Amino acid sequence: MIDTRAVALALLAYAVLALSTVRAFGLAGEVAAGWTSGPPPKVAVAIEGPLWSGPPWEPGAGHAWGPLAARQTRPVETLDIGTVHLPLAVNGYTGGIADWPARLLYAVTGSARAVVGLHVVLGGLLVLLVHRFLCIHASAASAGAAAVILATSWSFVFYRKVLGGTELLLEACALLVLWALWSRRWRGGRHGDLALALGLGIGLLAKVTFAATAVAFALAAWATRWDRPSIQPPLPIRWLRDLGVVAACLLPLGVAAVHAGLGLPAAPRIVSHDGLAFQADRLARGLDGLLSGGFAPAREGGSNLLWFLADPLRWFVPALGADPPAFSPWPLHVVGWLLVAWGVARVWRRRERSPQDALLRWASIAAPLQLGLLFLLNRDLHHLAQASPTLALLGGLALESVAARFTPPRSWRRATAVALGCGAWVVAGVLSLAATDRVIGTTRAPVVTRSGQARIVEMLRQNGAQTVWTSEYDIYGVLEALAPDVEARHAWGAVSLGGDRADLLAGILRDAGRGPAGHYLALRPSARRIYDLYPSETDVRAAAVEAGVRVEAVESASDRDGPWAILWRVTAP
Repeated sequence: MIDTRAVALALLAYAVLALSTVRAFGLAGEVAAGWTSGPPPKVAVAIEGPLWSGPPWEPGAGHAWGPLAARQTRPVETLDIGTVHLPLAVNGYTGGIADWPARLLYAVTGSARAVVGLHVVLGGLLVLLVHRFLCIHASAASAGAAAVILATSWSFVFYRKVLGGTELLLEACALLVLWALWSRRWRGGRHGDLALALGLGIGLLAKVTFAATAVAFALAAWATRWDRPSIQPPLPIRWLRDLGVVAACLLPLGVAAVHAGLGLPAAPRIVSHDGLAFQADRLARGLDGLLSGGFAPAREGGSNLLWFLADPLRWFVPALGADPPAFSPWPLHVVGWLLVAWGVARVWRRRERSPQDALLRWASIAAPLQLGLLFLLNRDLHHLAQASPTLALLGGLALESVAARFTPPRSWRRATAVALGCGAWVVAGVLSLAATDRVIGTTRAPVVTRSGQARIVEMLRQNGAQTVWTSEYDIYGVLEALAPDVEARHAWGAVSLGGDRADLLAGILRDAGRGPAGHYLALRPSARRIYDLYPSETDVRAAAVEAGVRVEAVESASDRDGPWAILWRVTAP
């Protein structure tokens, strides 16, 4: 009954936290673009014309091979059958399969909240699987501790509410790889190599950055290769079959890369972080900034690893201009990490060959490696959050290692000691989650909040907007999910190419004035990016004169820093 009650408590805590916290953050537009039913967002590569990023919008700077459609914006490759647009690749390094369940649910319900609920439920399933894995390969006490730590983790609960299925699939594949590895090493698992291949292939399909997790796990397995039982070794790995499985899993990304290389025009091409070349350059610049102390994007600062481990709400201060939280949980996290260090030190001193001790030794190597490699690739918190299940495993195992110093195995005293050891982690997670909405409410970027996005939709509908041009990246994908009755036209693609911004704005207004109920929505961006164009009222009126149209500011929304949204009605003279 110990394990059943512990996992029930973990799931109950997770459900309560998921329902009662993280309600102020809005939809992440670039994530919603992957699961919103209907055609992909309408993004302009060039304003004059305009020229769109790809099918089904024409004229488009994309390409179609039968039912396969390549475009320059998310999703970059889809299978188009009639009115069904199934994403095969979200971008050059992210597959679309993780968004299929949410896309189906949204097509049936038309509800963004239902999609968030789906991701929360799937997160609960992952908590259950982490618990089950440790019940099999470790103990009920460590399983319960890991489940509770994960269920109350700020990063785990927050990103289940905010992001899509990709991060969930990455975490699930990491657990599958570990499960297969441990089944082979400690039970001679007959099908362990096939499960490893599936975990690796699906993980890389979910996002190529899964390579960081795979490398970390492989290095930890190599470093602990001596730490195994004296049993008959598992069957040899069938390399040809398993590499074929990995290659088959990666086929959608391969098709997208080939189609983009052969089908998309050389120019004009949107400059976007969705391309591998841009990401490689971004990685190089980020590492240079990290090492030299130079410029780094606000969301990818060198202190993010510290915030992730000790005080995640501090990340919103540089990333979104929020006020610092009134409470910091870092002392509680320090207590938790000291207990983990104690438990790890004990298990390395003992060197007993048991599945549980071996798993803790492996996790003590794998977790820091995974975090370090993810940090080198991208310092944004949602990338680091991929390590949350691994850290929960490390925490649960280490806490039981400490409790073993004072209590007998498989006893209520052991379970009670481990539960008390979780206290610092649980309190820190609960308090951080409870304060999240207050911190988000102070952000200088209302466009990313639920209330701000609702205000934008209200502005459009109250003023009878049928078509609306936007030139700010954060709203991309949001309007398609929250206001599907309004035709959104996004200019960020053309803005990314550079050029004279006054001419770009004049082109936007000129096109908006051609149709009935045309509008232009000017929004304050949440961060400095090459995608955004936030003109002043003077700029808009000057561009209207150049475009030969009339503009009228019909409604605006303001905060303590002034107007953050202005809706302009655009009409022909």
